[in-house]
Amino acid sequence: MGHKQRKMTMDRSLLLLPLYCAVALWLIRFQQTPPLEAMESLSTQIRSALFERIAAVSSFFQLREQNDRLALQNAMLLERELSLRNTFEESSARESFQGFTGKGSHSFITARIVDRRYDAKENLLLIDKGSSSGIAENMAVVTPDGLVGRVISVATNYAKVMPVIHADFSVSGISALNGTHGLLQWQGGHESTAMLRHVPSSSTITEGERILTTDYSTFVLRGIPLGTVASVEHGSQFHTVTVDLAVDFSRLSHVLVSLQRPDPRKPPLNNK
Repeated sequence: MGHKQRKMTMDRSLLLLPLYCAVALWLIRFQQTPPLEAMESLSTQIRSALFERIAAVSSFFQLREQNDRLALQNAMLLERELSLRNTFEESSARESFQGFTGKGSHSFITARIVDRRYDAKENLLLIDKGSSSGIAENMAVVTPDGLVGRVISVATNYAKVMPVIHADFSVSGISALNGTHGLLQWQGGHESTAMLRHVPSSSTITEGERILTTDYSTFVLRGIPLGTVASVEHGSQFHTVTVDLAVDFSRLSHVLVSLQRPDPRKPPLNNK
């Protein structure tokens, strides 16, 4: 009996040996086959995608810091430009007077637009600076390109801005070329154009002239670009003047708030 059992065990082992060899060969072959290479390739792609996402997030925050630095540089450049421009204009107008001193420089604070509402008439902007940063109502809001609007309400850390493209907004403007005055108002519709009203028919205003702010409006700085004359329709009493606005509101992300407050001593012209 013992002899027969040993023989049967050896026979089974001999029968299983080819199976073991086949499995071993299959495992060796699997290590060199495309499935393993595909798994390695997939792992590499996943790692690359993760690294790209991490790099993108890092790049986003770096770009945000760069935007803030550029906004601050724009504020400094605009402050210098306004000071030089106003000094030159006043010097030219008063060169016959003695004791002239140029107008002092302006102070600006940078802010980011965190919310906006655009519709047919009542467009509004919300910025991330408020009373804690020195912002107050009726301060002018600008960019290096031109006038954005004015502050109409203030919270501790936020402020609401009425932009030029609002039905209730108006500002005095003047032609940089010939001194023609008018009142800039947005008539609704496209956000890139507004009308310069009350331009007398005796005016020689023409297409291409730059329109700047005057200090007739109590809230705004003098010399801020409003836009460029796009067309002039001549009338019997007043011209109809269309102005291409200087600021592209569709791409607006950062603004500069002038910390110059309106002069409370300046009375309205209609006061008696």
